[in-house]
Amino acid sequence: MRFTHRAKTDLDDIWDYADRTWSSRRAEAYPAGSRKALDLPADQPDLAPVRRDIAPGLQVFPDRARVILFRMNDEAPTVSRIVPSRTNWSVAIRGWGRRGEVP
Repeated sequence: MRFTHRAKTDLDDIWDYADRTWSSRRAEAYPAGSRKALDLPADQPDLAPVRRDIAPGLQVFPDRARVILFRMNDEAPTVSRIVPSRTNWSVAIRGWGRRGEVP
């Protein structure tokens, strides 16, 4: 499994939010939970619909309060973003294509 720079930043933001909101202990559990959530679309990508209306080949997998945006490449997912489920998509996809990070 690969992560774009932005997806890594999203994971850091999730940790920071959990640390500020609850505790460092709970914050440590969030990335692990995200990793477990990523295993399912990685193992069974057909569970995640392809959203061509957002970007070609982009798959979207909801997980609790987050949505994982990824593409299958060479039989392994590349995670583009991990965003809150209430995300404004026009904001979330703004700037895609910069630094080669196409979703």
